Amino acid sequence: MNVVDGNLLILASAGSGKTYQLGNRVIGRVARGVEPEKIVALTFTRKAAGEFADSVLGKLAGAALDENQARSVAEDIDCGDADFQALLQRIVRALPRFSLTTIDSFFTRVVRGFQYELGLTGGRFDLLEGPRAAAERDVLLADLLGRALDDGSAGNFARAFRRATAGREGVSVGHSLRGFLDGWHRRYRGGSDCEWGPDFLLKAKPGEWEKHKHALAEAAREACAGIVESRKGQLDQVVNFIEGVEDYELSGGGFPEKSLVASGILEALAEGVSGDLELRFHKPFTLPAEGLRAIGELVNLAAAAEMSAAILRTRAIAGVVAGYDSLAETRLRRRGLLGFDDVKRLMGEWCHDEDSRLRRERVDFRLDARYEHWLLDEFQ
Repeated sequence: MNVVDGNLLILASAGSGKTYQLGNRVIGRVARGVEPEKIVALTFTRKAAGEFADSVLGKLAGAALDENQARSVAEDIDCGDADFQALLQRIVRALPRFSLTTIDSFFTRVVRGFQYELGLTGGRFDLLEGPRAAAERDVLLADLLGRALDDGSAGNFARAFRRATAGREGVSVGHSLRGFLDGWHRRYRGGSDCEWGPDFLLKAKPGEWEKHKHALAEAAREACAGIVESRKGQLDQVVNFIEGVEDYELSGGGFPEKSLVASGILEALAEGVSGDLELRFHKPFTLPAEGLRAIGELVNLAAAAEMSAAILRTRAIAGVVAGYDSLAETRLRRRGLLGFDDVKRLMGEWCHDEDSRLRRERVDFRLDARYEHWLLDEFQ
């Protein structure tokens, strides 16, 4: 492998030296006359970007001061006549213009430089990050909660929030609430073209499970009462499964623990079996077709009710997050105040419509004229 080849992809495990070779590639390009400001080197975290910059500068400083290190670096970059003192000076002078940073920071710089080309016309672009972003989010959240109390929709909000934070009761409400909105808002913005809770998945009306489950379970027990046992306890296995389904609470985490009999029944229902079903509990026995059909009605209602409950929760969450997003649009984004997720989304608008694609092409043309070499660490 020649680290300064025209196009190079390095596939290797963590800690094997990919970032080391990326630093060599930067040095090798500059040693061959490339201006540092013509290079873009991007990674994913500020810590990694800082370590990468330190690595490049440290390697050059060591090579400039020590002949042995100079020979080692020259071998790495396949450039025996490199003047490392001169290379170090060139890179240090170019540091303010050298794009060695994180992907988020680079995208932010692009948006700041081409805000009108990217369709951002609501004011001067400003990046919200850190404590300032958290403060703005908390203001929107307080406003959202106030509106929910005023218009009577606080119940939907509370139910959606409880469902999303189940199992994390030990975390403070404020922390959980922020996490709830951050996570769902990211999904909402990323899937804005999707339908949240489509009607075709609503298979049961609210309350239908509680209204009918006991009658269906009793009918299933009666239909299975005639099972001819080849070993004592086989009928009990079937009845235990029926009662476990009957006791099922919507959103309670799944059906009771499956036995071999329960697994056999569920698999047969999934496969559409309609006749007598051969099962096994120590010895084979037969579940009559009418018993399987009655159990199927009970199980299918439970599944339909669970799906419908999930759809209604999803719609409730979407309504809450839509309100939050509407506030963010009017209070922040239209004023040019964007977070990192907004910046990345803005950079990807080109794939949604022709106007955005043409505007993005103008940006790409100017970037292509400015930068000649693109280096990505941990490309994903």
